[in-house]
Amino acid sequence: MVVFDWWRWLKQWLREHWLDLMFALLGLILLAVIIAFRHLLRETPWAIWLLSRWDYWYLCRCGRHTEGERGARQYYRAMERLFALGDLPRSRFSNSQEYLAQIRRRHRSHLHTYAEELTQLFEAARYGPDRFGISDLQRMRQLYRDMYRESI
Repeated sequence: MVVFDWWRWLKQWLREHWLDLMFALLGLILLAVIIAFRHLLRETPWAIWLLSRWDYWYLCRCGRHTEGERGARQYYRAMERLFALGDLPRSRFSNSQEYLAQIRRRHRSHLHTYAEELTQLFEAARYGPDRFGISDLQRMRQLYRDMYRESI
């Protein structure tokens, strides 16, 4: 008897709220499509190209980085995108030293020396006991600028 009462209540509730449920399902489907499209764009070369141009303009030309570790992460991610343009994407499973070893193997020019110093600064910001200062971020900015100009 209780099951039938519950079933009648559920059918009545669905009749009253079917339009709300359809909008909620439509919203979830739209959200899934947007997330899938975002992940797809992250892999395409033209999107990486646009993001690397944005990084250069935003970080180097305007100098609009955040302070401390977050700023160091911004420059490190910009470096990753720059190397991803040259067919050297970073694996999700590799740490910064493993990625640096890949860069050393692939690039024999000054790019790997820039990447080494930028990685050291990134690790100092992330794992170091000292406070990461503005001068360190300015050095990362200069390294990224030189790396960008040499790679293009």
